[in-house]
Amino acid sequence: IKNTLFLLDLLNKDYLVVPGKKITKRTDAEGLAAQKRAEELHGTGSLGGLKTPDVIYHKAQNANIADEMWRIISKNPKKVSILACTPLTDVDYLFKKYPASIQLVKQVIIVGGSFGLPGQPEHISYNAGTNATAYRSVLESGATCTIIPSLVGRTWANFSAKQVEQISKMGNYGAFLAQTFSTYWETGFADKFVSNNDICAYLYLTKRRLFKTQKFNVFVDIKNHPGKLTKTPNRSNGTKVVVGMNRKVFLKIMFKKIKSMNKFNWPNNQNL
Repeated sequence: IKNTLFLLDLLNKDYLVVPGKKITKRTDAEGLAAQKRAEELHGTGSLGGLKTPDVIYHKAQNANIADEMWRIISKNPKKVSILACTPLTDVDYLFKKYPASIQLVKQVIIVGGSFGLPGQPEHISYNAGTNATAYRSVLESGATCTIIPSLVGRTWANFSAKQVEQISKMGNYGAFLAQTFSTYWETGFADKFVSNNDICAYLYLTKRRLFKTQKFNVFVDIKNHPGKLTKTPNRSNGTKVVVGMNRKVFLKIMFKKIKSMNKFNWPNNQNL
């Protein structure tokens, strides 16, 4: 949550920020390994190679996350989409505390989840593995869900080392992104690149034409390998899973947006 408030400082924007429920970290070997991989990529502060300042000016509200989500959804039925870029603990909490929200929310766009990666068939994504029970519960809730699996960032929505170097020269915002990317290099692949899975949730909402989806019955293992996903085709009632993306258009949109971010206070923050 500190990172969200820090970004609002940099953007000089005011939005409601409410702390989510605390996630219980797994202590088994598989869970600890996933946590280690996440920290190696995102850093212990989750902003990669960038450290947040000691002083943050925006503040979070002292409120219940489910209550606030329900307040907004109930006033805007079938108009609110949830972009879930973290483990699904808070979405599951909302659905259990306010069951009516399942039918009133427009859709849940889920970032994370893996059906195996090339050369890594047993890969389990951090978001799915951290709280596999919540992940399964949300998929089985009856809400309209779309999964953006790990494969999307590693295959289409990524920046090469050369592109990161180009981005670093695109003003303050480009330099900011390049510094966060300094620890984001994916391991186990021949090419050097950083994945951009989270931004795909927003792009799926606003630029749906970029993505190709198919429907599947998705099974979430919560016992033997928590968070491991398997799927079987179901064209009528399955969960949508992103299976393709227009990389050329993705890069065009991203570079245009980065270049346009001329009102960004970094690195002029004296605490950095």
